[in-house]
Amino acid sequence: MKCGFEKGDASVSSAEEIMRLLNTVEGVRLGQSRGGLVIDVATRAAAATIAIQGAQVLSFAPRGHDDLLWCSPVSPLGGGKAIRGGIPICWPWFGPHDDTAKPQHGFARNLNWDLIDAAELDDDGGHIVLTFRLPQRAKERELFTAGANATLFIDIGRTLSLRLETDNEGDEPFTISEALHTYFSVGAASAIEIDGLSGSTYRDNTDSGQVKTQTGAMSIRSETIALFDKSPDVLSIADPVLKRRIEIVRDAGSQSTIVWNPGASAAGMIEIPKGDETRFVCVESGNIGSCAISLAPGDSHSCGVSYRLAPL
Repeated sequence: MKCGFEKGDASVSSAEEIMRLLNTVEGVRLGQSRGGLVIDVATRAAAATIAIQGAQVLSFAPRGHDDLLWCSPVSPLGGGKAIRGGIPICWPWFGPHDDTAKPQHGFARNLNWDLIDAAELDDDGGHIVLTFRLPQRAKERELFTAGANATLFIDIGRTLSLRLETDNEGDEPFTISEALHTYFSVGAASAIEIDGLSGSTYRDNTDSGQVKTQTGAMSIRSETIALFDKSPDVLSIADPVLKRRIEIVRDAGSQSTIVWNPGASAAGMIEIPKGDETRFVCVESGNIGSCAISLAPGDSHSCGVSYRLAPL
């Protein structure tokens, strides 16, 4: 079969159209959960669930292993409110906008994306590739430059890979910031170590944005909001409780890392059940701050990352 890492022209938005497209690929089906449409993938390599809202990966479990991702058990999966957990897409801006009337982390995670391709790769690994495109018709598109378009490629195999492509199809330049806001499932946030960031500088948003330098492995001891504009391409989360290591490998188009855990602030977040803040850590990949991306008319930018299990 053809590889799904090519953009298509047609958009697929209704449940009937999505089902017709998915019926061409074995192990993939459309379902409904908590008020939203979801795509369930089950192959010999892995199982995964993706919400149509936000084209948001909600779960990913290589065969024989537990889920790499945490997702709130009570967060609605449709209706336009951001889904808490999995891999939300922050686009076309990361964090709060200067215009406080515009939504935190942009609008991409709040929209139902169009599924434009579904394919199984020609290998023996059970790879499924789903390709989504940001809808053209959404009113929220008025919040940003009309010529900015986004395509997301999700490759589900023994490794989970995501690639977010931004295209400037308009007549004016624009600048974006972005992040794949991944919630990793951990045994205990206070027990993990995030390796690979030693020597990198970050803005500590729990300390008025003070610039600091990470020394050694990063630990989570309290609320953490660490913004690394530039960071190494390979990181890992060592989890002694779950007895596993998750490797995070970013491509050259993704320069930034954000580490977040709400700590005690989770008490004010209704979609995080009491105590669940200890069960996840966000290690996000993208381009923020000084690494924001400027695109001239006709230009494209690709931001990608892969996640895989490795021995502890």
